[in-house]
Amino acid sequence: MDSFSFSESRYINSHIDYETYMKDKIYIQRTFLLPNDKLSAYRNLVNRGIFFFNEEKTYNARIRVTDIHKNESELTFHIKSNVENRLIKHEEPDSNIVLMPYNKPNRFISENIRVIVPAGALYDTLKFSYMCVPGEDGMFSDIHQVHNKNQPVHRAYTIAIKPDTIPSGNESKMLIVQRNGDQKNNPLKSIWSDGYLTAEPMVFGNFYIGIDTTAPLISANGLLSANDLSEKKEIKIRITDDLSGIKSYEAEIDGNWALFEYDQKNDILVYRFDEKRINRKSDHVLKLKVTDNKNNTTYFSHEFLW
Repeated sequence: MDSFSFSESRYINSHIDYETYMKDKIYIQRTFLLPNDKLSAYRNLVNRGIFFFNEEKTYNARIRVTDIHKNESELTFHIKSNVENRLIKHEEPDSNIVLMPYNKPNRFISENIRVIVPAGALYDTLKFSYMCVPGEDGMFSDIHQVHNKNQPVHRAYTIAIKPDTIPSGNESKMLIVQRNGDQKNNPLKSIWSDGYLTAEPMVFGNFYIGIDTTAPLISANGLLSANDLSEKKEIKIRITDDLSGIKSYEAEIDGNWALFEYDQKNDILVYRFDEKRINRKSDHVLKLKVTDNKNNTTYFSHEFLW
């Protein structure tokens, strides 16, 4: 593999054993291609790397790996084929499993949930599974277990969930939340459609309807403890939100718009003092407004000398 386009990066999910990576954080590379693996790096493919052992014998196998400087490692082993023991296993049908071809649009509908998986979103035909368990306190729906997070998805699919109840006046505050294995809640951008909240996740997993009525938190402890900032070069303020995430922030100093840079990774707003914009050795008033994605708003004001 010399190179591939950045836009192809997500196909790495099909190149590796994704389930092993999710469970053990170990990269295992496949020696064959899944049907919808379109990574352009492959060369000299024969039957997508799939071998058929149709004769009753022992096959000699070899895997050779070479690095960019032509250093090689080689593994040899044997594969013994037993044609007589190839029995077709008949499985009892499971009402919770739906077969989803990778190259066709797929739809799953159950009570209070709809799942639409577009053609090309899967890397291989999927035995799609679904379960529903009762919701917990603070949830407005059951917990819908949509397949599992160990199955990769190449692009977004649509999930629609109908809430059990809608709190009066708070319909706009409701959203679909994905719960990860560590109980961390991942909010999804959600819209209403025909009585359902809909979202477009990029992974399978557990989903429920939550509500966000809590305004963002503005933490400026260092700023509050010192009104005299004459020796400072910048102001740092931490802004966080417990669920839907920060949508916008508006800052002004002495009634004029102020340029704050948002370090989203660390949840920090940074303002660097500029003598061209505010006067030295003067009193100033900072005002900050922070809004989350469900339009909950927090206001902050502070007087300081600089």
